Amino acid sequence: LHNRLLRYQALLEEAGLPIRHAPVMSRLYWSTLLEAMRPNPGAIEALEALREKGFAIGVGTNMTADCQFEKLIRLDMIDRVDFLVTSEEVTAEKPDRKLFGLCAEKAGCAPGECAFVGDNLRADALGAIDAGMKGVWLRLEGKDEQPVPGGASIRSLWELPALLETL
Repeated sequence: LHNRLLRYQALLEEAGLPIRHAPVMSRLYWSTLLEAMRPNPGAIEALEALREKGFAIGVGTNMTADCQFEKLIRLDMIDRVDFLVTSEEVTAEKPDRKLFGLCAEKAGCAPGECAFVGDNLRADALGAIDAGMKGVWLRLEGKDEQPVPGGASIRSLWELPALLETL
């Protein structure tokens, strides 16, 4: 689902255009995104603080593995992450419990001992809670405040280390 090459292929097929353009379109999309992206404020510092406190740090994503690895490398986060779980790997996307279950397994603990932080209320925070984890919604600028039943929300990753100490 998140493979941009397949999306562009389908778009070109539907439009009756040559599919040879799909790889070019995909490379252009990813090179532009990777060049423009920057870590969220507080992300690097939060990862370092959590590592110092002994937390296992993982990434659970609906993105493809090759793209997620490239993002982690470009954002200088790859050496701050202990494991990666992709929807490709589990053949299911968040909020499916399978993805969260493999995150807990790779973290070496029970789901109830895990916190899952993400910027999508339904897929990340509520999905994690449904899977037995502590769900934390990273409510970035412009997102309306909503309660996270059984979970928590933060406005910035600067808040994350202190929050996780209380969960």
